[in-house]
Amino acid sequence: AQAVLAVALLVHAACAAVTPMSVGQVFPAGFTEAAVCGPVNAFLPPSSPLLVRNSNSSTIAFMGSNLTNIRLKNKLSTLAASVATYFSGNKKLVVLSAYLPPIANFSQTNVLVSPQYEGRAAYLGLVAAGANPAPTAADIGLLGGLAVPAQLDWVSMPNASMIYVSVMPTACDTNLDLVFLLDGSSSITLANFQSMKNFVQA
Repeated sequence: AQAVLAVALLVHAACAAVTPMSVGQVFPAGFTEAAVCGPVNAFLPPSSPLLVRNSNSSTIAFMGSNLTNIRLKNKLSTLAASVATYFSGNKKLVVLSAYLPPIANFSQTNVLVSPQYEGRAAYLGLVAAGANPAPTAADIGLLGGLAVPAQLDWVSMPNASMIYVSVMPTACDTNLDLVFLLDGSSSITLANFQSMKNFVQA
């Protein structure tokens, strides 16, 4: 229930006042994608547990793979809800390109690496719903404007037909049990044993 309320509040905020993007514009302004979202650390295979399938086909159309990391999946769902509300159901979010599978014989020195290899980035557009008019360049600018309050970490508008979005890696927030084994043998002085206990308790 809290997650639904959070998405509803984000959609309301996104649709309240949209500032469209223009071709060549990035958000946040003055920052590169790598500075905001971090470097690409691995080429994830499609079977990676860090990738999830986005099955939200009622509000998102996919032109290719629907694999993303969980953070991008959640942000795309929020953006799709904003698009449906802002365009009154006349337009639908379309993922033109998202996850890219690993490259055979890859050499990092001569290939520009994209967060798409980690399921953290996507090219997005709009598609008309039913017999509604095709999306215009102004609509794509509005899509970029909606992506910012939907909390995509980095947004750019490379041309008048699409936007590009990326996110930081999904944070590890899994609970785990951690055990410390302390050596209390006679070779450890009382002072050193107390230091070990203080370190574990810190």
